[in-house]
Amino acid sequence: MARIWFGRPGTQPDQGDLKGEKKISWCKKNLGPLTFISPLGRLPKMPDESPIPPSMRNYKFVVVEIDEENGDLNPGYYISAFTPKEVWEKLWESGFISACAVSDASRDRPTLSLKTPKLVNSC
Repeated sequence: MARIWFGRPGTQPDQGDLKGEKKISWCKKNLGPLTFISPLGRLPKMPDESPIPPSMRNYKFVVVEIDEENGDLNPGYYISAFTPKEVWEKLWESGFISACAVSDASRDRPTLSLKTPKLVNSC
């Protein structure tokens, strides 16, 4: 399994927002290409070029934490090529997010504030 985190510039994945776990094959298919940034045991720090404190910024990165070897992916942290909003939509489409999530009536999808995205796994 792989953990999916939304991260802000200047933070580490464990300071981000854990969105849940998906199979590594799903992550490779839906979140790729994945770029290796750090081995397990060494938390990477997301790039940061702003004087604004990280807690005041929107999510910018999607980090995938893989804790088992799987084909061409070694255990470690990877950055997805997709934005947090795109990943949120992919999680919604895969049924990972409950239908109880707040919906945008015009699109019948959950709305996403990149400051405070939330997954609702049960009602």
